[in-house]
Amino acid sequence: MGKHLEKFQAIRDCHDEHPDRPISILCQTLKVSRSGYYKWLNHNETTSEKENLVMKTIKKALAANPEATPLIHSGQYTSKEYRYFTTQTGITLSMSRVGKCIDNAPMESFFGHFKTESYHLKKCKTYEELVADVESYIEFYNTQRYQTK
Repeated sequence: MGKHLEKFQAIRDCHDEHPDRPISILCQTLKVSRSGYYKWLNHNETTSEKENLVMKTIKKALAANPEATPLIHSGQYTSKEYRYFTTQTGITLSMSRVGKCIDNAPMESFFGHFKTESYHLKKCKTYEELVADVESYIEFYNTQRYQTK
C-alpha cells in the first residue's frame, strides 16, 4: 500500500473536486486497487500518529534549512501525512521493509554505541550542550573509534 500513497491522495483530491467522478474509474486510471484505496482512506490513525510530533519536527527543520536534502532514519513510522509529505518534499527515508532489517543495522548499531558510550554517561543541562555532545561523539565514532567487522 505504501508505494501507492501519492496515487491514493490524488484520487481523494480529484474526487473531492469532482464528486461525480467514480472512485472505481479513478482507481482504474491510476492502476491501483479500489480496496487498497478504501483501506488507506479509512485507516484509523493511532494516538501517536495524531499527536504529530514527528511532522512538526520535520517541518520545523525544513523551514530552518530550506536548501537541505535530508535523509531520515524513520524506523517504521507510517502515518498518511508523514508518507505523503516526505514523498512530496523529496525526503529520502532510511526505512527497512518489514522482515528486511539489514539496511537498519548500521543505524541501530551506531545509536546503541552512542547511548552506552556517551548519552547515558552524562546529563546535558541545555539543548546546546546535547548538540555539542552528539556532534563530538559522531566525530569520535567516524575518526577514532576502533571498528571491527
